[in-house]
Amino acid sequence: MNQEELLSKEDEIFCCHFSLTNTQQFNYSEVVNIIADPETLWEFEEIQQLDQIHELLKHFRTFIKDVNNKWDS
Repeated sequence: MNQEELLSKEDEIFCCHFSLTNTQQFNYSEVVNIIADPETLWEFEEIQQLDQIHELLKHFRTFIKDVNNKWDS
């Protein structure tokens, strides 16, 4: 889906590259839910340390802020 096809902020996607060969895509709602309950990140085998969760949450918060700025303005 390209930018012109997006109908709402819920269509926005955050792509996380855990490695060169392993990626995971999260839509806006999934990111909001993970921020609300970060413990769910332990379900990903790539997450091994608390520092990784903190780093990913930082990127998630930036994503949410950017998406909100785009759609709410």
